[in-house]
Amino acid sequence: MVCLNLSFMSGIMAKLMMQFKQELLLRGYSEKKVERYCIYLGLFFLWCHGSMEMFNQQMFREFLANMKNKGRSLYKIRQYRQIFRFFCLYVLRK
Repeated sequence: MVCLNLSFMSGIMAKLMMQFKQELLLRGYSEKKVERYCIYLGLFFLWCHGSMEMFNQQMFREFLANMKNKGRSLYKIRQYRQIFRFFCLYVLRK
């Protein structure tokens, strides 16, 4: 299992990520897929300079455009979009 280092995140964000990770595992997602999703969210959060205020849809669109410009496949970009939606819905329920 890949270990995701959450030390760069704020305490609130790291806690939400860990809870989100547990929720996905309970829903039957494979450990490998959950780790990959958390890595995608971590990359986006790093791209936002670790600021919870910048973690929004507009910044996410810019992040996707940046990933596309760097040559990421459309499949990978769709995965980023899917996990961002999952995470936002999870946070809204909390």
